Amino acid sequence: MTLFYKSIDNFLANYPNETDVWEIVNQKLTQKVLAENPALDSLQIDLDLLPTNKLPYERASIVSIA
Repeated sequence: MTLFYKSIDNFLANYPNETDVWEIVNQKLTQKVLAENPALDSLQIDLDLLPTNKLPYERASIVSIA
């Protein structure tokens, strides 16, 4: 399980396009994690973002690939 966390953390920390909307980031993340783990045949990632001073509302994205 730790490998999943490290992979996701690395992906988000080094994501190259800061202007992508969260739905696109989550879609690319889900595809990457699924591709890196051939033992999985499906995957769902729920990405929730807390409000900030700049964007004072929650954002969320759910991507499922089967």
